Amino acid sequence: MVLMMTMSVVLISGLAVFAYMLATYALPFALALWAGRLALETGAGWIGAPLMPLVAGVASYYVLAILYAPRSCAGSSP
Repeated sequence: MVLMMTMSVVLISGLAVFAYMLATYALPFALALWAGRLALETGAGWIGAPLMPLVAGVASYYVLAILYAPRSCAGSSP
């Protein structure tokens, strides 16, 4: 019984880590693919189309990295 409870806590923790990794890495990649496809369909051409997803992917990665960053406790008094 205790083993099953421990395994469930470990598996739920693993799913939380997986969700965090998915939001950190896969979401910017998907947004970059969407931006590239949008650029190509709206007539950006074969040279301009790769630039837009690169910018969109990098920007979304850094925005999500800032949003998911742990808050610092520096400067707060106990």
